[in-house]
Amino acid sequence: MNLHKSFLFVIFASFFLIGIIFGFFFLNSEWNEIVFLMIVVLLLVRFLFVAFRSRFFIVLLFVVLGFFCGIFRYFLHLDYGSFDFGFLSEYFSFMNERIDFVFKNVLPVPYSGFVEGLLFGTKNALGDEILQDFKATGLTHIVAVSGYNISILIAFCSKSFGFLGRRWNFFVMIFLIVLFVLVTGFSASCVRAAMMGIVAYYAVFSGRQYMPFIGLIFAAFLMNLFLPTLIFDDIGFQLSFGATFGIVYFYPIMEKSLEFIPDFCGFRSAFLMTISAQILTMPVLLLNFGNFSAISPIANIFVLPIIPMTMFFGFVVLFVGLFSLKIGMFFAFFEYAILKFVLFLVKMFASIPFAYHKINWFTPEVFFIYYFVALFFMLKRLAF
Repeated sequence: MNLHKSFLFVIFASFFLIGIIFGFFFLNSEWNEIVFLMIVVLLLVRFLFVAFRSRFFIVLLFVVLGFFCGIFRYFLHLDYGSFDFGFLSEYFSFMNERIDFVFKNVLPVPYSGFVEGLLFGTKNALGDEILQDFKATGLTHIVAVSGYNISILIAFCSKSFGFLGRRWNFFVMIFLIVLFVLVTGFSASCVRAAMMGIVAYYAVFSGRQYMPFIGLIFAAFLMNLFLPTLIFDDIGFQLSFGATFGIVYFYPIMEKSLEFIPDFCGFRSAFLMTISAQILTMPVLLLNFGNFSAISPIANIFVLPIIPMTMFFGFVVLFVGLFSLKIGMFFAFFEYAILKFVLFLVKMFASIPFAYHKINWFTPEVFFIYYFVALFFMLKRLAF
């Protein structure tokens, strides 16, 4: 395997994140968790030795450098704290109020809150009953900011500002993405999606090949460089990172294995994407909440293909409504029909008996064993 600069960055950034985790475990965890982490480190080092045997000294240098830089960053955080970007979103609260005003004037409750959740990740306007239905069906991820929101912004910039030229189009796109992140309040999933979107668009802009895995590692590294508690203290970050990593790694494998099954109306893709995301996020959910949705894969098959169209009309309603509420109401009619159908499906699946279970046996030990087996499987496949 060739030792490209991007691989060296991935190695450094990965062990930087591991170093942060080690620093946290060293001060706050029991010895068995530290031993587990060191076993993971040794497994990764052995894999790197097999993959880059001829240049292992350089690889080992980046491993050690990343690991100790991560430890140093964590202890630096304990002494001096971390920079909090959250205060910046307060200056953009007037935009949140305007967005809320538009949707509440063109759509009835709870549909106005639902579309705000789809576009900007705000769940407080959904209502407890609807939010519980989303949890029971494993669909809460659709009311969180994801890469699809960012991809819509990128597509909008490409079409609307193409006349400015590639360079200025790129800067306008970055400005709008940063503005979007500010409006959504710097949520972990939004920042991760924004960083990956910018990296992907820059790759296209500069004529380079974009590798989603490197974009994901870059986003995780940069986020934890500023806020080193994210990786172990922010469940949103863990779920966002795990879901994206699962889709990037497992989805192509399952897609290739099941390509003989027709992808009717995107059902196969939705099912495989759901399973891919849940492979690495289910343990986090079980450990922290003890909730398991048996109906989640089926519910996602029927709901996910509708979400892109729902978000598209949501952005159209918002954009038009900012200038004219009356014209916005015309487009809101189509959005209302789609939202009503989506909530009908969510309610139907949530009402199925035994769709939602409480799991009490998923302990931290099971959590660590699960991820160790998953890591071993991924490394073994990469090695061969």
